[in-house]
Amino acid sequence: MYKAAVYGSPVLRPLAFEFPSDVRSFSINNQFMWGDKLMVSIGTGLEGLSSIYFPRAEWYEFYRGFFTQGTGEFASASSRRNETNLHLREGSVIFTQDCLHTAMESSYTYIDVIIALNVSDNFTARGELYIDDSSKKNAQVKDNYHRLINFKVYREENDGIIEVRRLSGRYITRLSYRDIKIYGLRSKPSRITVNENSQSIDSSKCVWDEQNQ
Repeated sequence: MYKAAVYGSPVLRPLAFEFPSDVRSFSINNQFMWGDKLMVSIGTGLEGLSSIYFPRAEWYEFYRGFFTQGTGEFASASSRRNETNLHLREGSVIFTQDCLHTAMESSYTYIDVIIALNVSDNFTARGELYIDDSSKKNAQVKDNYHRLINFKVYREENDGIIEVRRLSGRYITRLSYRDIKIYGLRSKPSRITVNENSQSIDSSKCVWDEQNQ
């Protein structure tokens, strides 16, 4: 929404908007992109099975991280009851929160991070988190009323690094991170370190899914 307000970038996009060289995507009318990172597929077949078109990219099922290598063809995908088929594009970092009543509440609660690694590009990913004072008009252009944070994930020798930097704004928030999911890892992390306070986190607290990685 920040980029939509500042740059006019559409939030909901046909597949052809993100994959203009993919001629087959021009005729897909029951799938769309939410921004440049999340693909939404509407409609299910029998027993929750859907035929979904996957443009050429690496895709991760949103809820559990199942991997699909997009080849510009249709493929079957299953979804649980009351779940929409959602897939994260390679190299994405997105953010989720519990359902809240007001925008003000959202700036004082936990946020979860989902990272979908671009395996073919040395396990990289990027994303931006925008937070503002929802009670102020045009907060996105006022330095003290918003904060834009960049998340950059990359590999350095044997370490995977999540770099968090402020891009703009000086809005102070009590927002804190709760869960971080990383899709596309090839092995369980042996150690986790938070450099801001040189604190090591017990790697046993990391939940590793051997099947989905």
